[in-house]
Amino acid sequence: MVHVILFFVFASVICFSIYLIDLRQNALRKFMVLLGVWNEDDDVCGGGGDSPSSFFRALRKRIGSMLPGLAVGEYDQKLQWAGRPLGLNGEEFYLLKIVVLIGAVFLALAFFLVFKGGKSFMLVLLAASVVGFYLPDYWLSSRVQERQKAIEKELLGFVDVLAVCAKAGLNLSEAIQRTSEYQGGYLGHEFNRALFEMKRGKSREEALRDIAHRTGVDEVDKLVRALIQG
Repeated sequence: MVHVILFFVFASVICFSIYLIDLRQNALRKFMVLLGVWNEDDDVCGGGGDSPSSFFRALRKRIGSMLPGLAVGEYDQKLQWAGRPLGLNGEEFYLLKIVVLIGAVFLALAFFLVFKGGKSFMLVLLAASVVGFYLPDYWLSSRVQERQKAIEKELLGFVDVLAVCAKAGLNLSEAIQRTSEYQGGYLGHEFNRALFEMKRGKSREEALRDIAHRTGVDEVDKLVRALIQG
């Protein structure tokens, strides 16, 4: 019983550590924006070089081709819905699962050596393997749900402000920019990203459709379709 309790303590520490890293990264980015040394548009297409995913990027270059493509693609989509936490892509997240799994197994082995678990060792090892492999999935799913619920809450206010801007005589791009600046939040960031991509040469239709793809929220998809048709 002690082994199981200690293992779940380890699992909790892993989750909390990931949360702290992500929190620190977001806080640092906001602080740099306030200082004027970081442009949010620079973050739009992802990826500073000094992110927590640097280790996994290096690992991906070595063994990325060995990872299951279907699972990697599904994780990449979920990571996009979650807003790319820790800057990870599908391959890097799968490698994170493997690293956590290995860490959990080694911890179970350490418990066995220290506490001499005897017959309960195989049970602890099995529990460590299962929890270690699926713990990142639980964390990712919670991030997706958190972000999508926040977007759903922001949507009504966003549409109202967008309608007011349109009635004031602004064109679509100007209305989106004003609304995004006023509303903020996840949805405002996504529409700001679309505007940035349009300035870089992407068509309006493609940039707007990408918003629906990145959020995975049905109501956002309906809004995007209405804006394209309008």
